[in-house]
This record gives sequence, structure tokens and C-alpha cells, in this order.
Amino acid sequence: MQLRASEQREVELRLLLTELVPIHFLVPIRRVGEIPVITSPTDNSSISHTYTGRGRDQSGTFIASFVPGSSVTVTYTSVGAATAGQGYRITGFSRGYPTMDQESICGDGDQSLPAKCYALGTNLSEGLPQAYATAQAVARLLINNTYLCTGWLGGSEGHLFTNHHCFEQDWALTTDFEFAAESSSCSDQCET
Repeated sequence: MQLRASEQREVELRLLLTELVPIHFLVPIRRVGEIPVITSPTDNSSISHTYTGRGRDQSGTFIASFVPGSSVTVTYTSVGAATAGQGYRITGFSRGYPTMDQESICGDGDQSLPAKCYALGTNLSEGLPQAYATAQAVARLLINNTYLCTGWLGGSEGHLFTNHHCFEQDWALTTDFEFAAESSSCSDQCET
């Protein structure tokens, strides 16, 4: 799919059996004002990503940040008259699936609780008063828009640590770092 300058076009992409749709873009040099905007077409999601320039690292080829749901809307707005090399091309997509394999946990099984269970004013916060504030340094990493891992802030200069098996240095530009990824209450699980 390729769109040219002096056009505004909206395209909705739908995938079956998926929970998130990251779009792969090839973006030639554009004029100021020409932007693709990626949004969720459902009313219950307010997530929107606007891209300017040539993407995350200015290379012209990038994977957009994810939008939860089984479809995304890509709106392209251009300026000026059509010229060669303007517009963008969607070169592919990734998909996330709603269920994951169960991983083994040592001991008595998974006894973790949502972070909201430890927020100030809850019963659990009395025994662990710093637990909720400390958990704010934990990030959910969506790497190459295909798999998840966990990272955490260390120090006061914004350094992020993660396990070596999760991450390669050159993947930093294709990773979404989501802080405060938590459920709305103690009884809800944060699954998106």
C-alpha cells in the first residue's frame, strides 16, 4: 500500500485472533506536516501514535508502537503537491496473541498480586508501605513488537536493566517501554 502527497487517506487494518497490531513502515523523506497517525478504531482505547520525520531513529524504516486490539486505523495527511518519493508504505505487521504459554515458577506457584493491591490505603500496604512506590520503577518491554519482557530503572540517570536473554543493544529503537502498566483495581489482572 502506498499513499502519495496531496492526499489524506484513512485505512483500517484488521487481524483475526490478535490482541495488538504493530505496523511496519517504510517512510521516505517527507515535508513538514506529512504524518501517519495510528489509532485504535474502538471507543474503549484512547491510544494514538503520531509519527513525524522519518520514524523513531530517522532511518525511514520503523515499526510503529503497538495499539491494543485486533485492528488499527492509519490516517495519512500530506501537504503540497504530489512529488516522487513522498508518502509512506506499509511493509508488514506483527501480531500479539491473547494467550501465552504457562512458564514454570519455583516453590508454591504464582502468589503475585496486581500492584494496585499494594497502593497506599490498602490492607497490604500496611505490611509493605514502599512496595507500590517501588514498583513504579518496573517497566513492561515490548521488544520488536513480538514478545514481552520486564525491565526496571536503576539509579537516578534513567538507566534501565533487564535480563540478558531479553534484549540486544540494537533492539532499543524497536522496543516500547511501558511504565505503570497496571490494572485498575486489586481484583483485576493487567493483561493488555
